[in-house]
Amino acid sequence: MKKQLFLGAIAAIALTGCTAINTSGSAACPNVEVSKQYTADISAADKAVSGEATVSCLFGFITWGVDKYADGTSMYSGAGLSLSPANSIAKQGAVYNALDAAKADMLLAAKYQIDTKDYFVFKTVKCTVNGYPAVIKGVK
Repeated sequence: MKKQLFLGAIAAIALTGCTAINTSGSAACPNVEVSKQYTADISAADKAVSGEATVSCLFGFITWGVDKYADGTSMYSGAGLSLSPANSIAKQGAVYNALDAAKADMLLAAKYQIDTKDYFVFKTVKCTVNGYPAVIKGVK
């Protein structure tokens, strides 16, 4: 009987197997920040360049007239907020035309002149930009 009980205990241990539970209380990853400052090597021209674009707008949101534009020039700097996208589209188109004429990467000291003709449901926005073209030669 002892032999059967011993064999039964060994069989029970062999058939049930062993379970190991491993828990980690600190699974958080450390925050690592690497910061590096880069400086662009910019060469600016002495002569100013200008560009212009005209945008037509119907009902305040349907616009046409500019098919190429410089992204990142749509920041509104006037007093108040414009609900019409025509002003920023005209600015972007004028900057693109100025940069394309000068074969430059950016326009420094840009000055915008915006002429708007508003007929309530239809409006035209003409933007003229003047500034100094600059080329990025490299990054330091």
